[in-house]
Amino acid sequence: MWVNTPINNAWLGNQRQRSLPVQGHPKNKHPTVSGLFCATTVKRRYWKNLGRLGKAALRQFVMAVGPPWCWSMTVLSMFNIVSSLQHLMHPTTAKRFLIPVSSGGFRLLHHCHGFWISFSVPTLRLLILGLLLSYLSSGTPSALALEKYGRPLPSINDSNGREAEESLFAGYFLTGVFASNPSFAARPDNTGLVGLRHMLHLETDLYKQYLTFYTDQNFFSDRTNGWIELSEWDGTYAFTGVLGHVNWRLQYERDAPIDRKGVTQEYADGLVTAKFQAVQDFPWWQRRFPHQNLTAYAGAGWLFHNRNYFARPDNTGRALFRYVAHADLDLYKNKIVLYGDVNMFTDRDAGNQASPTELDWIIGLAVRWRNMEFAVYHEQDQPLDRAGLVQKYLALQLRFSFDISKQDLGIGLAQPTSGDQ
Repeated sequence: MWVNTPINNAWLGNQRQRSLPVQGHPKNKHPTVSGLFCATTVKRRYWKNLGRLGKAALRQFVMAVGPPWCWSMTVLSMFNIVSSLQHLMHPTTAKRFLIPVSSGGFRLLHHCHGFWISFSVPTLRLLILGLLLSYLSSGTPSALALEKYGRPLPSINDSNGREAEESLFAGYFLTGVFASNPSFAARPDNTGLVGLRHMLHLETDLYKQYLTFYTDQNFFSDRTNGWIELSEWDGTYAFTGVLGHVNWRLQYERDAPIDRKGVTQEYADGLVTAKFQAVQDFPWWQRRFPHQNLTAYAGAGWLFHNRNYFARPDNTGRALFRYVAHADLDLYKNKIVLYGDVNMFTDRDAGNQASPTELDWIIGLAVRWRNMEFAVYHEQDQPLDRAGLVQKYLALQLRFSFDISKQDLGIGLAQPTSGDQ
């Protein structure tokens, strides 16, 4: 913690005490001029030492979350993927790519009017540059229905979104750093500690909101093995649908190590949840809370196929049933969202197969701007029926969403007849 550095609150308190008797000093013959000079000198010292304090705090934060080049490589991969998606959806958008160089920095390649322009980018400025260019890029579509139930990310779509409009190609890309991770493993066999997380979510509506196919590709790195090299790949493939307030899902997931041989977990399950939105289900909500909303769902699922998908964080037992609950509290116009998620598993080898043996809970705060989202969240996975391993972490996460509907491309629109003209 920064309080262990030479610059701390006690030191700042001494500075404040020294700055008090400026004009009232008995040796001050000219209190106006001399007092102004002394006040200016003390103020300069204060801001100079405050800057040192900030640097000391930053050094402690770097020691906690990893070296700056880890953030740089994370933002580099995120920036290049976002730039490619933006140019794919809007060809008029300029191409921008970041590439590392041997000197330790990066170069920004900008395609403009048929020419590639190269700029030198210092490593420490890469994070700011990546965020600014991603935010200022024009022509990105508005984010719509991207979230299904049973996953702990808050929905980016507006509560009054177009449920009946089919998405031809929608999804999001996210990248995050586990700022604090004392025990969350980097592989299915509970080895290593997660450093970075990258995820790609893609979905397409097969028939409106009633039948949708989606896939999640989750990648993790091991902070004990250099931070960058990927250590685990979780692949998910599912069919899902919405019918009024009822949601259903059929999903297959496979979790496997990448950098070495080890335990592979896979399962297939079915899940049914009931959902409500305060704006739609409570007539009085809009009048009392015009800029807020509450969305929640809860349900249960059955892992009808299970190969090594465990019932506790210490890799014991085999999961049979799943109980889920999720809530998104829109604090202001879907720009600031507080969300929580609860996921429980039961053990098919236990005496009571319906009693939960593991509890996974998440609480987070998300801030959004257009189709971008920055979130800070904490997760903890713990056993319920016995003492054992508890896995937990605190993460910082950046997410970019996109949605191309069939109507946007003119697919499925009825052609005008002669009588309509």
